[in-house]
Amino acid sequence: INRAVRTAQKQQNKVAYTEVCSKETASTIKRYQCCNTKHKKQLTARNKCIAQLQLYLNTRNAKSTKKKRPNSAPPKWKIRLENKISMLRSDASKLKQMKKAEQEGQRIPTQE
Repeated sequence: INRAVRTAQKQQNKVAYTEVCSKETASTIKRYQCCNTKHKKQLTARNKCIAQLQLYLNTRNAKSTKKKRPNSAPPKWKIRLENKISMLRSDASKLKQMKKAEQEGQRIPTQE
């Protein structure tokens, strides 16, 4: 693909991401679902989503400065969010592999 086409696609992804996902920032779960459904096939948009979720997690971690008991369990929302982020990441890497395989003209057998 030549450069012009690539940049056009990048712009499209950017637009697609900002249109859908940032509107749904009210709840993180919604944002996660947004990443997962609207951007099933778009790697860059999806990675942006993941980055957004990670950012949210980090800012919330920074905010919770109240004295923690040294070995108390992390809050449920945090565990859930971390799981979701890692799921998105693994999905994204699978997608990347599949795209790479398609370009090389062979299919990777999908393991379930």
